[in-house]
Amino acid sequence: MRILHTSDWHLGAALRGQHDRAKELFTQVERICELAQEHKVDLLVVAGDVFVRRNMLESTKTLAKILSPYIKRGLKVLIFPGNHDDKEHFYMMRALLSVEEKQRDQIYIIDKSEVITINNIQFVIVPYPNIPELLEPYKIEASGAKNRNAVLSKAYAELVDTLLASLDPNLPATLFAHLSISGVISHSEKEVNYDEGILMERNSLPFAPNLTYIGLGHIHQCQKIPHKIPCYYSGSMERMDMGERDDDKFVLLVEIPSTRIANITKLPLPVTPFYDISINALELDSLLALYPDLRESFFRLNIDCEIDDEPIAVQRRVKELVDKFSLRCLDVICISNQPILSTREVTKTPQDYAKTVLDYLYEKHFEDPDLLALEDRAKLLMQEVNNALAKN
Repeated sequence: MRILHTSDWHLGAALRGQHDRAKELFTQVERICELAQEHKVDLLVVAGDVFVRRNMLESTKTLAKILSPYIKRGLKVLIFPGNHDDKEHFYMMRALLSVEEKQRDQIYIIDKSEVITINNIQFVIVPYPNIPELLEPYKIEASGAKNRNAVLSKAYAELVDTLLASLDPNLPATLFAHLSISGVISHSEKEVNYDEGILMERNSLPFAPNLTYIGLGHIHQCQKIPHKIPCYYSGSMERMDMGERDDDKFVLLVEIPSTRIANITKLPLPVTPFYDISINALELDSLLALYPDLRESFFRLNIDCEIDDEPIAVQRRVKELVDKFSLRCLDVICISNQPILSTREVTKTPQDYAKTVLDYLYEKHFEDPDLLALEDRAKLLMQEVNNALAKN
């Protein structure tokens, strides 16, 4: 059996609340379906975070239109919710993704943990769970307990173990879930740490004699997790923000042979360019010549301003360029070359921590409708810090 593993589509997303990603994201869905057809895939699995809580109805109708011809040609599709999905929406998904009656059994919309069998392969499916329900047997509130995360991890592991115990030992099995695993790293090789939600320790990853593959969603960087059997995050199908500007994106072709262990092939996807551009104010008029694909990109400008440059005038010039060429500029940071009036060495310059702070906001809150206000507040705070440094 051939499976195409993908996750974290975030259909309906708008970057920073103002740049709609529909065209790029649905183009990527079409590419994934084409790869499924090219590699003669039996089943497409989307491991959570299929949608965002925005334009869900419209996004689902568009998704149905794209999937329908591939389903009619025999492709099966399995979809389950992640932490960004609205589970109520999944209850009516089958109707929204409806195709001809004879193809209805080729769409698997899973809204709760269960085991299903497709083409004589068992699939253990674990959507992102309802945390209060997961904690209920332990009599712990969903927030406030010091050992909440440890109990969550334990409860989740017990849920998975219960599902594995129900497997038919004579049939091969796979596990697909949406959660964080400890030790996962980002492109910058920093460990991804989620303060909230479910974090499973790597030594708690499940194992069963007939388990052939573990496919995960939630982390946007495609990577293999060390385990006895192949265990992978597929990663998101597109770069979702500036924090992912250096990420390559993939879908995973999973082949379940007659032997126990699955074979995994990473299939690359083309991605939208994200640029973090540092230029001199005098180079603004040459921006499109320096970056010919800028119209198809997202970018942030870090502009070195000379002493005679007026930052407001520089920002006005950027806005004129953005409006004239319909560019998607996410931010403009004017870095003044005026000396700081202090004899004390400053270890962090404004451009050092401004990028870090803004990257964090974009990565953690890219779906938040109040992101622009949050960003403005962060810039004001950073300016206050800069002023304080200049006075000391």
